[in-house]
Amino acid sequence: MPVGIVVALVGVVFIALLGWRLIPKQMDAAVSGDLFEISEYISEVRVPEESKFVGFPLHDLLSEMPSKEDIAIVGLIRNDKRFLMPSMYRVLSAGDILMLQGGVKSLPSTLSKLGCLPLAERGLRIGKPRKVLLPVAVPAILWFWR
Repeated sequence: MPVGIVVALVGVVFIALLGWRLIPKQMDAAVSGDLFEISEYISEVRVPEESKFVGFPLHDLLSEMPSKEDIAIVGLIRNDKRFLMPSMYRVLSAGDILMLQGGVKSLPSTLSKLGCLPLAERGLRIGKPRKVLLPVAVPAILWFWR
């Protein structure tokens, strides 16, 4: 009997008899729906025309935030162009939309200090959707046709 078949059979027997007991039990949070929600920590804000940061780089905006507040700029949307992790030297314009990541408690106070206006939930995505089908399908078809 080949070695591969013996190893496969031993593995199946182990999983069937003992291995399933090693899998951790589901947590109560997963059942009750209290899972971690990243949307609670991301906020979109618009830079108004009267903001004191218009014409200044993002670095100046971050330097105005208290150091104890852990806020990060994860995206910038300007004229329907999306910038993921924008350069801190990019100059802000009126109407820019910033995507800020931070704690639920620190975001509202930070927004009021910075003079930015929060936007309603719009389901915006910063990155472009990846087209995975073509890069996977072409090599697979070529492999089958060889």
